[in-house]
Amino acid sequence: MTLDGSEIAAEKFVKSVSEFVAIIRDVTESLSGEKNSVKWIVSVEKGRTKVHFTPRLIKANPAVVKSTIDAVKNGFFEIEQRGGRPSYWSDASLKSAKEIANVYSPNENALDVIRVSSDGGYATMTKKTSTNVVSLVGNEKRAFGTVEGRLRTVTESGGLHVVVQDALTHNNIRCFIEDTDTDRFVAAFKKRVSVYGEIRYPREGTPLSIKASDIRVMRESTKLPSIDKMIGIYA
Repeated sequence: MTLDGSEIAAEKFVKSVSEFVAIIRDVTESLSGEKNSVKWIVSVEKGRTKVHFTPRLIKANPAVVKSTIDAVKNGFFEIEQRGGRPSYWSDASLKSAKEIANVYSPNENALDVIRVSSDGGYATMTKKTSTNVVSLVGNEKRAFGTVEGRLRTVTESGGLHVVVQDALTHNNIRCFIEDTDTDRFVAAFKKRVSVYGEIRYPREGTPLSIKASDIRVMRESTKLPSIDKMIGIYA
C-alpha cells in the first residue's frame, strides 16, 4: 500500500495501516475458513511511504495467500470504480475501506495518493470509495428467508453465532443463534447447511447476517443423484 503526500500526519498513517491490516485478516479468514491461518508482517520501505505486507503461513496453503492478495486489490477496485460489493469482503472490511478513504485529503496538501498494488496491478482510493461504502452498507432491510452454504465457525465473540460461507458469493454470513440451539449448530460444523431466519440485507440485497430459527444439514454435492438417475426417477 502506498500513501503519499507533502505532509502525512502520523495518526492518519497509523490509522490507514491498521484498517488495511484488518481487511487483509478478514479476507484471509473468508478464504481459508478459519482464524489466524496466515500471519501478515508489516514493513515500511526506507525513505518512502510504501508499506509492504508479507505473509507467513501458519495453517493456510499458499493458494489462500495468492487469493487473498487478489481479493483485496480487486476489492478496492470494485468499490472505487464500480460501487460494488467485493467477493470475500464482510461489512467490517467495507467499513475499514471507508476509514482509509476518509484519510484522503488532497485539498489540504496532505495525503493525496492512496494506492494498493500487487503483481504489477493496482487500485487507487479517493473519497469515492467512502461514498460508495455508505451506499453499500446503508439503507438496510430485513426479511425472513434462507441462507445456504458451509458452516465454518462457531464462536461467542460478538454474541453467540456461527459463520456460514455463502455458496455463491463466498461471503461470510453471521448467523446469530440461541443458547438452546448451540448443540444443533455445532453438530453441523463444516457441513453444507440451510439456515432459516430473519435476514439483514443492505440495499443491494446481499445477506449480511441472519437471526437463525432453524438449520438443516444438506447433502454434499458428491452424494446428490446423477442426472441420469434423476431422469429415471421422473420418467
